[in-house]
Amino acid sequence: SAIAVPVRSLDSYVAAAGLSNVDIIKVDVEGFDLAVLRGAAGILGDENGPALFVEYAPESLRSCGFDPIELLDFMFATYPHVLVVNEQKATVRRADRESLVEFSGPQYTLNLIGARRPEHVSAVADFLTGDS
Repeated sequence: SAIAVPVRSLDSYVAAAGLSNVDIIKVDVEGFDLAVLRGAAGILGDENGPALFVEYAPESLRSCGFDPIELLDFMFATYPHVLVVNEQKATVRRADRESLVEFSGPQYTLNLIGARRPEHVSAVADFLTGDS
């Protein structure tokens, strides 16, 4: 059976709530990430917009009808700093689009961070290494 639920974009929610400053957005929607990002294009595209934490799971994206390359294109077009988090090693490194395109097996999932400001990049690195 199906249950109808109301859906609202992040852009419309932020506007209706009168929020003027959003620092971080975390998206974890099991493959529907691009739908969420499209609904947040305004806030994410703002030059003072938030850092973005998103899961890159190519197989989950495909199973939800999205091309994983679209997520990469969005990240690299929107953010000057795209980072990959290795949770097990508590490290973060700069990502490049070409190596992520190669990363497409069904068992693979990466946590990506999009950041505009160097202080966001530093804060993530500090947090992961326990220096915060």
